[in-house]
Amino acid sequence: MARPRFKERWTKLHPEAAERSTFVLATGIIVLATMYPWQPIAGMAWSMESGALSIALRVVGGLGWSYLLLASFAIDHFELFGVKQVWRNYRSLEQPHPPFTTRWMYRFERDSSRPAHSPRAARSAEARPAVYRGTRSE
Repeated sequence: MARPRFKERWTKLHPEAAERSTFVLATGIIVLATMYPWQPIAGMAWSMESGALSIALRVVGGLGWSYLLLASFAIDHFELFGVKQVWRNYRSLEQPHPPFTTRWMYRFERDSSRPAHSPRAARSAEARPAVYRGTRSE
C-alpha cells in the first residue's frame, strides 16, 4: 500500500483520509490470518533451573515490557491508527501535516539497532537529513 502507483489508484476509490486506518485494518487482518493456524512447538524449548537467574530474567523481561509500554505513549495513538485523520475528514477540518518531533526516548535510543550513546550513532546522526535530527527545513 506504500507504493505511489498503488496509492494513486487506491485514493480514486477510497478517501485519502482513511488511507492509514485502512492500512492498519488490512495489517490486522493479515496478522490474524497468520496467527490463526499457528501451533505451539511440542516439548520444552528451554528451561531455567536457577532461582536467582530465573528472577533476573523475569525482571529484565518486565523492564523491557515496561519500556515498550512507556514508548507507546510517546506517540499519538489516534494519529498512528488513522482515527484522527478520518475524524478530521468527517468534520471537514483541515488535515495538518504533523511535525517530526523527538521525544524523551531519543536520549536513550535512536532506533532499534543503535543506542544513542554509541559512537556509530553519533556519526550517523551528523549525516542524517535535518528532518531526522528533530528540525524541519521547509
